[in-house]
Amino acid sequence: MFIILYIINFIILFFGKKKYNKRKNNSLGFYLNKLYDINISKSIYVKLIWLFALINSFVIDTSYIIIIYLLNNIVLRFIFGIILIILLTIICYGIFARIYLMKEGKKNV
Repeated sequence: MFIILYIINFIILFFGKKKYNKRKNNSLGFYLNKLYDINISKSIYVKLIWLFALINSFVIDTSYIIIIYLLNNIVLRFIFGIILIILLTIICYGIFARIYLMKEGKKNV
């Protein structure tokens, strides 16, 4: 299931935008730029699409597995699913940003 979801995410992210536009960056790029001061340039844009697809697939699959096997009530699944997706997204993108900044050589990580 992870591989299928990864392929779908990659196709949506990669083919959804026909060309790189500096002013119209996706919401994840805006989030990383405002919170962690990561500028997304054209040279790293394709690499980031691969990583965004990988992180999104991990978040969705992990939350699906946790929700399906731990909860039986539909309302609780929905509530905890939304909370879990938000938390996993913040955690995963935070880890990604810190690793990226360390590789880039910026201080105050």
